[in-house]
Amino acid sequence: MINALLTFIGFTLIGLGALIVFLPIPLGLLMIVTGIAILVSTSLKAQRFFRWLREKAKPVDAAFDKAEEILPEPIAAPLKETDPDEEPAPLRKTKAPLPAHQPSYISKIGPTRLRPLHHRFSNR
Repeated sequence: MINALLTFIGFTLIGLGALIVFLPIPLGLLMIVTGIAILVSTSLKAQRFFRWLREKAKPVDAAFDKAEEILPEPIAAPLKETDPDEEPAPLRKTKAPLPAHQPSYISKIGPTRLRPLHHRFSNR
């Protein structure tokens, strides 16, 4: 739920930043970079995409390098994870591990569908 919200916020910042990037105040660029930083910090797919983009497009890589120098550390740190010259960060687990012991009703009915309550107790 929180990852979905942060992903929505990241895309919203990128979209709004793209709309106001041509104003005289450089607020649009800051919004775009902040949106990218949020997406990279919440999504492994986004991190892989921006790493690939930086490998293929050298002007984009140069812009990211310049942004990493200028921006504060909390915003620049996720951008550094997409640097193609550095070793990729180890994969992080996004979901909690499964418990060692599953309740017995899960193994009987399967993980995809729960039966109504009266079905669980009728088999006993």
